[in-house]
Amino acid sequence: MLVLARTVKMPGTASLAQVVSASPGAIGGFGANHHLRQSLVFLNVPAMQQPEAYIGGADKLFDADGMLVNEGTRKFLQDFMHAFSEWIATILKS
Repeated sequence: MLVLARTVKMPGTASLAQVVSASPGAIGGFGANHHLRQSLVFLNVPAMQQPEAYIGGADKLFDADGMLVNEGTRKFLQDFMHAFSEWIATILKS
């Protein structure tokens, strides 16, 4: 299982985060993802709430070199990153 949190430190603001988890299991590391989100709350790091990213069956989504080969997952992750970028922009405007 892999759980990633990406934080972005913006000048004059708190760090902002997103969480993505991936595992070979069907639920994509849901428990670890949720636990990391709880830790971010304790650390006062706002995390993007929607969309959420739990990548199940990750062992079938990448080739031997670690390259993503599933186009549906690629599109989902691109949209996810776009949403994160838009969320950051919204936070900075407020």
